[in-house]
Amino acid sequence: MAAVRSVTWWKRLLGEPRPATVHAAPQIRVVPWGAGTAAGRVTVKAGRPITLVFERLDGSAAAEFVTIPSLGWVTTLGNAARSSVDLAPCPAGAYAFSSLDGALRGCLVVEP
Repeated sequence: MAAVRSVTWWKRLLGEPRPATVHAAPQIRVVPWGAGTAAGRVTVKAGRPITLVFERLDGSAAAEFVTIPSLGWVTTLGNAARSSVDLAPCPAGAYAFSSLDGALRGCLVVEP
């Protein structure tokens, strides 16, 4: 009887057990990035983490930095041929990204 009271007591304190949260795998997209590339459009689903892999096509200074102003986000890609950038899940919408000087640009489209 004491064991039953003990179980009842902690259930009232902690509430019913909640199901474990399933962590969604990131959506990985490769973005060609450099002189001579057209504006890229990257499409992902809302509510899941995003990994953008920028594939550097040239060594220009413009290709070293990427910014997504509407998310308040700026990063340096460095000189690596491929650089990965991880983003938290974003709400649905379109988010323009570009190099700091605007020479390179693209759009991250987050669909519901």
